[in-house]
Amino acid sequence: MSVSKLELEKIAKLSALKFSDAEMQKLQKDFDNILSCVNAVKNFKEESTCTSGRSLNASLDLRADEPKKSISVQDIELNAPEFFAGAIVVPAVVE
Repeated sequence: MSVSKLELEKIAKLSALKFSDAEMQKLQKDFDNILSCVNAVKNFKEESTCTSGRSLNASLDLRADEPKKSISVQDIELNAPEFFAGAIVVPAVVE
């Protein structure tokens, strides 16, 4: 598929752009390359791909879910600039 010079002139007019003849030739080549890429995507067979990006047969290597000791509320209260009713007080950002 190819873009004609007339089509490029129409596109330039609609977008209020002006191009020299050399620029028009370069644009024509660029548009032709873009259209060939679009055609390649159109012809791509979807059956051979996995939409999740992972193989359907691949297993997930997940770490073990082990409980760990967390920071105590008292330690959080000592480090917070302001603490009220068991929660850190933060400045309002919405009026």
